[in-house]
Amino acid sequence: MRSRFGFVVVALVGVGTTAACALPSDLSDEFFVATGTEDIVLTVGDTVRIDAAAVRGTDTVPAMSLEFISDAPTVAIVEGDGLVRAAGVGFAEVLIRVAGLQNATPATRTVRVLRDVTIDTVVVTETASPDGRTVKWGEIIQIRGIGLDPAFGNIVFVGSFPARLQSFQAGDPADLQSLDRLSVWVPVGAAEDADVLVSRFGGSTAAWPVRVQQEDILEPANDDRVVLPLTNDHVYPELAIEIDDAQTRRTCYSIFGTPPDQCFADGYRIQMPPSGEMTVVLDTDRPVSGASSTIELRSDIIGAPVSEAYTLSADWSFCIDWDRVTNFITQVTHPFSSQADSMVFAIRGDPGHPFNFSYNVYSAATPVTEAPLSAPSTSRYGLRLIDGYRSDLPPDEAEENDHCWGSHDVAVDAPPLALTFDHGRDLDWFRFTVTGVGSPIVAQADEAEPNNTAALADTVSLGTRISAEISSPSDVDHFAFFADAGQLLDIEVVTDFRTGLVTVNSFLQLWFDGEPIAFNDDISPSTPDSRITITAPETGWYTAAVQDLFHDQALDETYSLNIRALADHVRLSATVTQTSGLPDNQFVPVIRLLRDTRTTLGSPTVGRFGEGALEELLVPGQYLLLVYNRAGVAAEYTLSLADTR
Repeated sequence: MRSRFGFVVVALVGVGTTAACALPSDLSDEFFVATGTEDIVLTVGDTVRIDAAAVRGTDTVPAMSLEFISDAPTVAIVEGDGLVRAAGVGFAEVLIRVAGLQNATPATRTVRVLRDVTIDTVVVTETASPDGRTVKWGEIIQIRGIGLDPAFGNIVFVGSFPARLQSFQAGDPADLQSLDRLSVWVPVGAAEDADVLVSRFGGSTAAWPVRVQQEDILEPANDDRVVLPLTNDHVYPELAIEIDDAQTRRTCYSIFGTPPDQCFADGYRIQMPPSGEMTVVLDTDRPVSGASSTIELRSDIIGAPVSEAYTLSADWSFCIDWDRVTNFITQVTHPFSSQADSMVFAIRGDPGHPFNFSYNVYSAATPVTEAPLSAPSTSRYGLRLIDGYRSDLPPDEAEENDHCWGSHDVAVDAPPLALTFDHGRDLDWFRFTVTGVGSPIVAQADEAEPNNTAALADTVSLGTRISAEISSPSDVDHFAFFADAGQLLDIEVVTDFRTGLVTVNSFLQLWFDGEPIAFNDDISPSTPDSRITITAPETGWYTAAVQDLFHDQALDETYSLNIRALADHVRLSATVTQTSGLPDNQFVPVIRLLRDTRTTLGSPTVGRFGEGALEELLVPGQYLLLVYNRAGVAAEYTLSLADTR
């Protein structure tokens, strides 16, 4: 039977066709066919059932019959109740309509039938071997064959590890001899004898055997630093610290105040781009379990070699300025993903000047971390080198504040600022001042032992700085002072951590009338000093207790304790509100507050942070505020700073 559409009617589905035809024709235009919109992709011989239904208004009408009509039965045959069978390579349009209702709105689905996945050859781009089948981790290989388009559900494996897509170039669909070209990176961890496997959802697969050398494409990088010039964006997503035996270990710069440590490491020499600004992104989605890791940066831009090393924490990033007399280095939580799998280094320096970058995995115990229980396995990581930043939205009035040295001046209680995260990596820095009279330290005192209990506490007055020492792992120092109800108390432990060697990981408690009323371990994730700021609930005697959570007899365990009442202060309320209309999972604003101690310590003191909003008591001084979108999406937003006293 020929339909009015000129197609062959292949199937009638449902029951009650006579009743459907009896429906008054003036109501038939209220019906339509509901189905999906995506193309149906099959391999010859595959079958799939099209999900479709007749709908009137918002209600599905199961009793209404549907007709499925193929315009190319040699490509796609429709059987039974919408079952499509792939008969031959090509395209077909399947028309779906409500049987007997000429005015009902039909629907169509596109069916594409592909040939079985086949691999003609795999081209190795860098590693030379007699048969061209030897590769290294991180090397780009080009798969040439048929039916390779990743848009059609193809996944590439090397051995048991999925491979990351680098590029795809489709063959000419009109030329059956034309080959697709699919390029991927060989994943770290692929076994020595492995197959390059292309698998399509639905079952069609093809394989090509290769030999995988158990090292990455940039080796050897253990002792001799590999030069990575930056002409365009460089992406190395599959690198590895190959951990096998003691012969590959090297002496690493120690950040733990100990003699040089032994570690496995990869080192690179990176050249600053002409802009003098760049971003290095280290992806560590499969970190070494149980092993401490560090990043080491080294530059001689200032005139004398300078090394900086940082404990690797996957959700921390760094802002580095090698263009000043004193290096400006600060840590910031990165904006790349909610899984926190990257570290971001925003770096400024002389154009064309190289610097050294190392990723180290320690192989022995340090005073700060235990060694792995057994030899750690190979560690995968990725490296991205980015020239400056991108801009996806028009600039706002605070642009050029992507880096910590370009902070935009703002004021508390000023009208909200209309701003943009002009790309997913945008770090917006702001600077503001809290004015007024500070709360000076007016007296100095030395700790008097024994003061290991509240009954033996040293008595001091507000406005005193006490010099003290933790003398044993069980030592807890107590200090008593008198305060009036309503006074804003500020008790702070200050150690050598802020100027050099870690000595005391302090834990601070505040007691009143025999009961603990506040405690603090670390001011921030990167500052193990402690601080309590609280309004005195009653008039009377208070006791501050200090202990060390990580005591080492070999280190100097001295510290200072400041006990004072704050005079002028601001109760800052910082709020970020999006104006882009993005869904919640694409706008996760983070606010980080820092005390601007660059002139005294060379870098800011890391302070509080919050998601979307932050409240903090601030004494007079200079402050920095960092705002970014943790979801890594460009967005428009407003920033509001208010004093809520």
